[in-house]
Amino acid sequence: MEYRWWILGVTLAATLGGLLYAFLATPVYTASATLFIDRGSQKTSTKELGNVVSSDLTTELFFNSQVDLMKSKEVAQGAFEALGLEHHPAFAGAERPLEEFRKCISVQRKRDSALFTLSVSAPYQRDVALWANALADSYNQVTLRQKMQILREADRLMADQAAKMEKEYERLKHLYGDQLRATGSYFPENQKEILDKRIEALELRLNDVGVREGEVSAIVAQISAIREGGGDPVSLPSSSQDPSLQDMTRTYNDMVRDLSRLQVKYTPKHPEVLSLLSRIARQGDAILATYRHQLAALRSEKGTLTSELARLKAEAIAATQQSGQSESLEAGVEAVRKYMELLVEKMREVDLASNLLSNAVQVVDRADAPSQPSKPKKKMAVLLAFLFGLMGSVGFVLLLQAVDRRIKDPDVLEKRLGLPLFGVIPLSTSDTRAFAAEAFLNLRTSLLYASNHKAKRIWMVTSPSAAEGKSTIAANVAITLTSSGDKVLLVDCDLRKPSLHSFFKKDRQPGLAEYLSAEEESIEGYCAPAGKPGLWLMTAGKTPANPPILLDTDKFRRFLESARTRFEWVILDTPPVLAVTDPLVLAAHVEGILTVVRYRSTPVPLLERLLMEFGRIEKPVDGAILNQFEWARHYYYNSYYYKHYRYYYGKEAPAGFWRKVVRAAGFKKRKAAAAGSVLL
Repeated sequence: MEYRWWILGVTLAATLGGLLYAFLATPVYTASATLFIDRGSQKTSTKELGNVVSSDLTTELFFNSQVDLMKSKEVAQGAFEALGLEHHPAFAGAERPLEEFRKCISVQRKRDSALFTLSVSAPYQRDVALWANALADSYNQVTLRQKMQILREADRLMADQAAKMEKEYERLKHLYGDQLRATGSYFPENQKEILDKRIEALELRLNDVGVREGEVSAIVAQISAIREGGGDPVSLPSSSQDPSLQDMTRTYNDMVRDLSRLQVKYTPKHPEVLSLLSRIARQGDAILATYRHQLAALRSEKGTLTSELARLKAEAIAATQQSGQSESLEAGVEAVRKYMELLVEKMREVDLASNLLSNAVQVVDRADAPSQPSKPKKKMAVLLAFLFGLMGSVGFVLLLQAVDRRIKDPDVLEKRLGLPLFGVIPLSTSDTRAFAAEAFLNLRTSLLYASNHKAKRIWMVTSPSAAEGKSTIAANVAITLTSSGDKVLLVDCDLRKPSLHSFFKKDRQPGLAEYLSAEEESIEGYCAPAGKPGLWLMTAGKTPANPPILLDTDKFRRFLESARTRFEWVILDTPPVLAVTDPLVLAAHVEGILTVVRYRSTPVPLLERLLMEFGRIEKPVDGAILNQFEWARHYYYNSYYYKHYRYYYGKEAPAGFWRKVVRAAGFKKRKAAAAGSVLL
């Protein structure tokens, strides 16, 4: 793999970072206390409240609220003050020490149970257990205080009601006496008995209505309080004498059981769960509205009964002054007694409701001082760092290869673009020049076969864009062709930016431009030996005003025909195809076309555009030369290159970057490589 050493380096660096974190990070210790929370008894009186089925939804909401309560500021404040942590080194310099302490707290409920794990994590091995136990104790005290507040509030309400009842009794007694004294009425004995019976019946009915009103009022108050707090109204006492409420309660409980089954299958935010929760809420609101309607009817009836009772009492006072007063007082006492019984019963109901809302907390396991840190987990940290480095480096390489459209593999030229690969020229360094010479000899062989043993003699060398190395390739190809004794003419057809004259240290003028502008046909004076046996060079000359027109003349055609008869090979160095139109003009006069592609530089789209341009004029490219190829970077040619080099030259091939790193680290000795010969 081309980037294998880079991937290895990044992976090792990430692993080293994981090791440093695992051994240098501050250890964090965790201590946990286990608590059991009893939801509380939910049994109610069958006579007054009816049978109420426990709601799984209410229980789940209750337990979730306990998790928030354990992490609340009130619980944390109690433990913080009990331990005196304001002077502890972890919080002494903090701007908000209580909030810093709360960040150390975590609570987790064990699945499908009433057990909770209260944990404290901090870099203090001896202290975390004390903190966890203090939090458990503080939570227990907070829940007890809340229960006592509920009971005290219920007692206060009952006491206020008793005081109002006593005042009403005194008011009625004085009013009765005043009326007797003012009227002086007398009625026969039988009339008095009739009125007494009617008064007694009305008072009994009024008391019953009052009792029922108190029951319904208490239930409405409790349902409203719990509905506002997110509770379940059906889980509170309801009347067992009302068939409509029984049906509504039964429907609600069926929906709750359906919700329990859905919660087993789906998450709390599933559409079916949310829909059923909405219907349960509407059913609860309907139950609450029914109770309120009953309360309004009872109050209306109570008002009517009160008015009728007052009227009958007035008649009784008129019937008798002496006996009526005692009987009225007796009736009042009886009413007070019944009302007191009602208050006692209501206090029992409030106590029962407080039991439904309270919870019993028990510390099952107290926290112990931890022996090992919970963070960092060294093995896990190193493993994650290794995986992160490996996946990150591989992912980066895959992304780089996906967006990098440059030529990085010789197979792309042949298999994807359909270009025969004439030669692979390595990157020229002091260590690889001898190997480059061998590569040019291989290129000469490919060119000889492609020319059908010199049947095609006129070849042009071009490239998709500038800086591909085409001029250097053309010069070295020409030099290599002379090694077998052939006469070679090298013509610099890049009239805009010529470079061959500088390679061979020749004058730029006169050259091709002057020859094509002159009237004479002889190339004498325009073509000269290049300093290599059998190699002749025609420079570009002065840049003309319009090179394509000059190159598309009959004289240039005659020049190439004459050169074909005098030389075995004619090599034309042309400008880049995608820069100017000169190569397309020259392509009409040559017998073979070679394009130079620079390794890891030439984009594939540019090479495809070059092939399209030559295909448009029906002059196919005969082959490609891959220039400045780095053998050591390619995963396939790497081992072949080093073995081939040692086999032919008896010495170690030049090392790539990572081989140098490995050798510098002492894993392998490096042998000195002698510098090869220079072609030019």
